Amino acid sequence: MSQRSERSRPPAWLRVGLLVLGVGGFSLWMGYVWMERRDLTVWDKDWYCFYSAGRTFLTEGARAAYVQHCNENYFWMYPPYMLYPYALASWLPPLAAYLAVIAEIWLATLLGLRLVARSFRPDVSTETILLFVVGSGGLLATLVVGQHSALLLLGIAGGMWAIHRDRDIVAGLSLGLLGIKPNWAIVFIAWLVVTRRWRVLGAMAAAGSVMILSTMPMGLEAWQTYVTVVPEHVRTLLNASDAGLTYPAHKLITAEAFTRSTLGGLSASAGWASWVALELVIAAACIVIWVRSPSGHDQIAAAVLAALAGNVYAEFYDTLVLAVPAAVWWARRGNRAGRVWLVTGGAAAAVWTWQWLWVLGSPGTGWPSVIGGLLVVWIVAEAVRAWGASPPECA
Repeated sequence: MSQRSERSRPPAWLRVGLLVLGVGGFSLWMGYVWMERRDLTVWDKDWYCFYSAGRTFLTEGARAAYVQHCNENYFWMYPPYMLYPYALASWLPPLAAYLAVIAEIWLATLLGLRLVARSFRPDVSTETILLFVVGSGGLLATLVVGQHSALLLLGIAGGMWAIHRDRDIVAGLSLGLLGIKPNWAIVFIAWLVVTRRWRVLGAMAAAGSVMILSTMPMGLEAWQTYVTVVPEHVRTLLNASDAGLTYPAHKLITAEAFTRSTLGGLSASAGWASWVALELVIAAACIVIWVRSPSGHDQIAAAVLAALAGNVYAEFYDTLVLAVPAAVWWARRGNRAGRVWLVTGGAAAAVWTWQWLWVLGSPGTGWPSVIGGLLVVWIVAEAVRAWGASPPECA
């Protein structure tokens, strides 16, 4: 192990504490699932909606999968090509399918973190990144509900690793995984356009085209249903009305949830105006980082922060992807000494702490979306640092 990697390791007591926190929380949940394995309603989470959609797709077709209600407030809202893996999973009994989802999350997380570590020269200690992620509430939330955050992490990590090694085609294909959630892909497409990484963008578009063409057996009806039904599902999920969104803000990690749960208490117009203002701040911060910073790591970290804070809907499980900007912050600590580095680190530490408070049930209904505000602070701090950097030469 290099001297730098050795110095980057946290002290033994912290390593043990993080391991106990992460593995202990996961073990308690799995023990609970096993004891209640005959009562599906106890562990019926997001993954079961995906499982049900896959089963419906096999028996009744793609349109039926979009129309059905998984439960009172949740629906299938992903592109048609995402029905294929869950159609395969639906052949398994529910518990076996859930265990397969958990295995996929662990595999994607571990591989993604390894790629993140390998994208730096010299390598950042994989152990350090792994411990802080395993000991995070974001990973536990992803495992409990069976969401796609680990696959998003893997796609972004693979893209960052490939760009670091000037493998543009591989980077684009890896970033194609963001097609799982197109609202995330839009942010990364904007980054590639602003930085003129045309080869990466082309490969990403090729990956997306393959995924879209794979749905030809479903026919155009699948996509027609997707573009007409899903927006209504989103409105229902967020409790959207003329007065704005009323989805519980404490469950979200977006700038919208932050402004609605703070300034929105003054008036709906104040919350809306402050949200628009923060969206403009996020966009400006991204452009500054993408144009001014010569580091591809910084640029990708900014895209991750913007995809989380700038979206209308991002839940606690999506904080798993913050492993990317957190690793960038940690790896560049020697070059970021000073107030900006401390502000960024303080925001990251506060996010990590708030995750666990939320998992333990402390910030309940009525609490503000603290993480949404912290992410804005984080990306603005990075933009301030990037403003003083020399802009990279055009490729």
